[in-house]
Amino acid sequence: KLIHGDLSEYNLLYYEGRVIVIDVSQSVSPDHPEALTFLQADIKNLGSFFRSKGIPALSIKATFQLVVRPDLDPSSMRDELRQQM
Repeated sequence: KLIHGDLSEYNLLYYEGRVIVIDVSQSVSPDHPEALTFLQADIKNLGSFFRSKGIPALSIKATFQLVVRPDLDPSSMRDELRQQM
């Protein structure tokens, strides 16, 4: 588990139904002193991009609460998002 630290639409590739995150050389671990600041910026950047394209996105707070949940199962992420939208 890493925090990208400079995430934007340019760092995401969609291939065969999966999202691949690239350009991760500046990523930090969750225990980095600035990890939460970086995560918030990453969430804000992606949310702003998708909303600018007319695609609904969760608020920064709702997204943050979702991704930091220790019990989050990646296989159920789609269902979690549908419930919150």
